[in-house]
Amino acid sequence: MNKYLAAAIIPAIAGMSGAAYAADLPSRMAPSSPPPVFTQAPIYSWTGFYAGINAGGGFGNLGRGASSFGKANGALIGGTVGYNYQINQFVVGLEGDIGWSGFNASNTLPGPIFMRGTMNSLATLRGRAGMTFDRALVYATAGYAGGNVRSTVIDTTIPAGFSNNGWRNGWVVGGGIEYAVTPRISVKGEYLYTQIGNDNNSVISTSNAGYRGSIIRTGLNYRF
Repeated sequence: MNKYLAAAIIPAIAGMSGAAYAADLPSRMAPSSPPPVFTQAPIYSWTGFYAGINAGGGFGNLGRGASSFGKANGALIGGTVGYNYQINQFVVGLEGDIGWSGFNASNTLPGPIFMRGTMNSLATLRGRAGMTFDRALVYATAGYAGGNVRSTVIDTTIPAGFSNNGWRNGWVVGGGIEYAVTPRISVKGEYLYTQIGNDNNSVISTSNAGYRGSIIRTGLNYRF
C-alpha cells in the first residue's frame, strides 16, 4: 500500500516543483506598448503688433448737400499698422491706416454751374473689438477718419469760380472678419461707413466739402 501511495505522491510533487520553477523564469512575451499620448494643438493667440497692406473701393457722395458733386466711386490702397490684445476669446486693439484714394465726382446744375470734387487720400484710426474662433476673428470697429478733398465750382451766371483744397476730418464705423492663414500671416475683409468733412450743408460752397459713403476692402497683415 505504501508503495502505491509513494508512486502517486512523488510525480505530483515533481509537477508542482516544475510549475514553480517555470513561474520564476523570465517571460519571453514582448512587453505591452504604452498607450498613445495625445497632445492638444496650441490655441492661436492674436496678441501682438502687426503691419500690412489694404486695398478695395468705395461708393458714396462728394460735396455739400445741394452742391453735391455727384456719385463718387473709386479705388483705394494703403498701409496698415496695429496692435491686438487677447483675453480668453475676446480681442481688443487699435488699428491705423493711410493711403491713396481715387474718389472723383462731377455734376452740372442749371445756369450752368459746373462742380467737381476729388478725395485723393484716406486715413483712419480706429478701435477694434471682437471674438475669436481659434484662427478666425470677427470684429467691430469705429473711430476717426480723415482725407484730403479738393473741390471746384464754376458759376457761369455770375460769372465766378471757387476752389478749395484741404484735409477734412470725420468718423468711421464698420466691421469685418480676419483669418490667420499661418502663425504670422492673416487676411481680412471689412466694411466701413464713413463721413469726412461736411456733405450735408445746403449752401452751395466748396468750403469743407466732404465725402459720405461706404468702403469695402481686403487686407494682408504680418504679425511680429
